[in-house]
Amino acid sequence: SLVRDGEAERTTEGVINERPIKTPMVDVETVGAGGGSIAWVDAGGALRIGPRSAGADPGPACYGKGGTEPTVTDANLVLGYIGASTSLGGELSLDEDAAYDALADLADEAGLGGPLEAARGIYRVANANMTRAI
Repeated sequence: SLVRDGEAERTTEGVINERPIKTPMVDVETVGAGGGSIAWVDAGGALRIGPRSAGADPGPACYGKGGTEPTVTDANLVLGYIGASTSLGGELSLDEDAAYDALADLADEAGLGGPLEAARGIYRVANANMTRAI
């Protein structure tokens, strides 16, 4: 939400889950860019992110908890923005191989040159989503 002079913008014209809401609320714009947001390829062959999320359980593929779909977190790990030896919350070790595998599948589907190229694409799309919302 945009904050002006210390106050969050408000609206009475909101949409939640594609349903119009006509009640006063903070004017929030949601975007597919969070760590668990799942990357996918649309019918036209374009790379997309969200609105589906891997959540915390099973979470991104790199959590090693059964997730197999490529996420923003998996891309950030492959790109080195999150260190492979990072322990999330002091408890969760990351599985770099699982992240590469998930991104390899996405790269194949999108016709990209491999997991690193898919990770770069996810990074660019997530940032474009956030920029557009701003």
